[in-house]
Amino acid sequence: MRKSEAHPSNWLAKEDLFEGPVQATIASVKREEVSSGDHGTETKTTMHFREKDIKPMILNVTNWDRVEAAYGLESDDWIGKVVELYHDPEVMFGREKKGGIRVRIPNGKPVGTALVGKPLSWEDALSMATEVGMSEAVLKDTLKAEGLKGYSPTKDGDVVRKIIEEVNNIIPF
Repeated sequence: MRKSEAHPSNWLAKEDLFEGPVQATIASVKREEVSSGDHGTETKTTMHFREKDIKPMILNVTNWDRVEAAYGLESDDWIGKVVELYHDPEVMFGREKKGGIRVRIPNGKPVGTALVGKPLSWEDALSMATEVGMSEAVLKDTLKAEGLKGYSPTKDGDVVRKIIEEVNNIIPF
């Protein structure tokens, strides 16, 4: 059992990223009350993601600056953009290396590569398609052309990701 399983949190922790980086699509950035253990609650800036299996994270200044440098000064403009979340063992807390979560902007094709091999709901598939200018009708027609008769999140998510990557190569994100 890992620490994150023994002491589950509602927030993304560095332990959640020990198996490697994940790409996530920004759903919202907001200020909200966060429990701070024995100290009650504090208002923190948080980032939530479209992918249901990625917990929201508390957004520190360093990570804010990295996203801002790539996607602009206004956090409302970040919605729908992709970030990569990873564990950086070099993160300092005070004078000690404790490790922590870092954000980077994926190189190359940010759309369609998030959570490859994991189920992709129809809502998330449609959201990804609309991010690259593809309507629901065009996505359905493209899936039919790929030989799919219906949509299964567990089987067809990677097909959608492949389609989105191909469209993204033609229409930059």
